[in-house]
Amino acid sequence: MNKSLQYLLATFGVLLLLFFINQSQQNKYQISSESIFSVNEENIFQISLHDSNGDSLVLVKTDTSWTMPQADTLKMRDRQIDQFFEKVVNGTYDMVMSKNPEKWEKFGVTDSLGKTVNLFDENGTLLSSVIFSNKGQDYSHNFYRVVSENEVYNLTIPRGTLTPEERKVINDHIVVTIKMLEELPYPKHLQNVPEFAGGHHETLDGTGYPKGLTKDEMSVQARIMAIADIFEALTARDRPYKKGKTLSQAMRILGFMKNDAHIDADLFEIFVKEKIYMKYAEGFLDPEQIDEVKI
Repeated sequence: MNKSLQYLLATFGVLLLLFFINQSQQNKYQISSESIFSVNEENIFQISLHDSNGDSLVLVKTDTSWTMPQADTLKMRDRQIDQFFEKVVNGTYDMVMSKNPEKWEKFGVTDSLGKTVNLFDENGTLLSSVIFSNKGQDYSHNFYRVVSENEVYNLTIPRGTLTPEERKVINDHIVVTIKMLEELPYPKHLQNVPEFAGGHHETLDGTGYPKGLTKDEMSVQARIMAIADIFEALTARDRPYKKGKTLSQAMRILGFMKNDAHIDADLFEIFVKEKIYMKYAEGFLDPEQIDEVKI
């Protein structure tokens, strides 16, 4: 067993010891004599432990035993697991619960200072998360912090950093765009401008937004706008959250999106064959972004 795993197992043991320490001073702090984790033991199928050094330990329940996947499915001793559930998950030892964010660093219960225990169900859904520390104001208390439901919700985001609600707010920008454009007077030959401009986030397979249109429901102009919008966004240099990609990088990503039926393959072929990307690059990209494109 390597030193890293030995250290993690030692951390596991130290965490158990925290629950055997008597709390002698309870003065002005809120003391919890209830179970810290409000989770039914039968619903727990995975446990992850994370310490302040960035090391982590994962335990997975298979049938009636618990194993450690990162150690070639090392089987944990039943006594160790029983103690963990008895003292940590179901324990009712007096501990000081910190609810004031301004005190979390002082008490060692921030994400980066404490030891975090996460409990998951059989589907990998996070049930509960608690951060522990044995560092208090007088160094005699064991402090802990229950991660809020909102924090747990954010931790269970399957992709990216936005919750579904936050993603909807961002996606609504196109709804606002369409409504604004529909309010404007247009000559007859421009009557479809709101549809052209409002369809650039739609995809051919119907997974886009805001209407979830498929290829047959999108105009050619809207499908052209989709390619143009993506290409501009990838190569743009004025985005505070990223650098503008090179031509080869942008075209490679567009190629993947074509294969995934996100953009029109025929229109993308024209975009490539006629080197429209190069005409745009020569007028709007920095010289260092213009590199060789191999498609």
